[in-house]
Amino acid sequence: MGRTSYATTRFDERQAKTLESEITDKEGFLKSEDPVARAIKIIKPLGAGGQSLAYVGRLIYSRLDEQGWRQLYAPILAHQYLLNNSNNIDHWEAHYENASSAVIGYSKTDLQNRVKQFYRDHQLIGKNGRVAVTVSRLATNDKNMLERLSRQRKLAGLPHPNLAYLFATGTLKDKRSYSVVQLLQGALSPSKTYGWPLQKHIEALKQMIKGMNKLKEYGVLHRDLKPENIFYKENGHGPQFKIADYGLMKQILGRSTIETEDGGVFGTAGFMSPEQVRDLHTCDWRSDQFSLGASVYEMITKKSVLGIPETDTRDVELLLRNTLERPLIDSILTEQDKMKERFELVLARMMQKLQTQRYDDYDEILQDLEDIQKGKKPKNTNDSYRAKVFKPSEFSTPTIVKKIKRLFGGFCFF
Repeated sequence: MGRTSYATTRFDERQAKTLESEITDKEGFLKSEDPVARAIKIIKPLGAGGQSLAYVGRLIYSRLDEQGWRQLYAPILAHQYLLNNSNNIDHWEAHYENASSAVIGYSKTDLQNRVKQFYRDHQLIGKNGRVAVTVSRLATNDKNMLERLSRQRKLAGLPHPNLAYLFATGTLKDKRSYSVVQLLQGALSPSKTYGWPLQKHIEALKQMIKGMNKLKEYGVLHRDLKPENIFYKENGHGPQFKIADYGLMKQILGRSTIETEDGGVFGTAGFMSPEQVRDLHTCDWRSDQFSLGASVYEMITKKSVLGIPETDTRDVELLLRNTLERPLIDSILTEQDKMKERFELVLARMMQKLQTQRYDDYDEILQDLEDIQKGKKPKNTNDSYRAKVFKPSEFSTPTIVKKIKRLFGGFCFF
């Protein structure tokens, strides 16, 4: 870790109010040359997410001029072009340029109708036009942050069943960056998910994997996956899980976000991968894979993968030491359960200490989960991965086999 020092930060509503006064005009609308931002009225603070603060806002249609409607529709059209053609994200910029040119030919009324219909079809706007708005704490000048925002911009206009919808991104007059995101209800917490049937946890992980795979495809790292960033609702087709990204990280449980001394955010205590502590520049999609596994583990057990009580989560050095050392954690098994044991094997590989030992791609995880649902053994993980993550369980097959061998002098007929 060298000379870098770390500290924990938590949501401060006073800070959010102070920032709100700086970024809004007397009527509460965002101060920006951007036509969409000028149509956003801030209602109240929502939460904190590292370098960003989040607010509940309202998108006021009547304040959108023709350019504002174009800004909202161009990315929608670009993704339609992408889907209907190569579906190769490398071609997105070309499709966006074509879409930006095409929307100039639409009337304001036509743009309004198309955008509103799209939002209705995908149920993207909350009651009274409510949306979530994230604003960076500081002016966006850092090269890495600008590159990340550029990658996230490609997600605007993309409807995905497992990702919060991104309406628009841009900058305010004071050079802070902002994002307008779908306002979701039903954030998960271990107290809500503890006791869920295993099948529901498997379905949750499958849907989250699909969302994360799309982020990976677009070159976006989440970097702060945790249960509070996963939203759940029941619809006519069963449970639906969505991941909130783009810095929208509501801290319902008051968890600590860990920052470097220069304000660089790199995760939340209990869900960070070891490489997030060692060297942020080495993080990739496998770091998110680790955090997702840690989130599901806590959703099932109500226990942290750090193996420390909640009362110690302000002890930064302890958090970082346990994140790096990865002590063995309690098994999810509370009885003999073949399906649950196989699911534990999947979590074990997702949470390997070394990036290179985790799954090679999200499709492998999906394949293993689908095999488990079919009553089959997962093909891409095994007990050797589990031994590096979980403490031995009296209910696990290896432990039972050892007991039987001792009873029968080394023979086992499993």
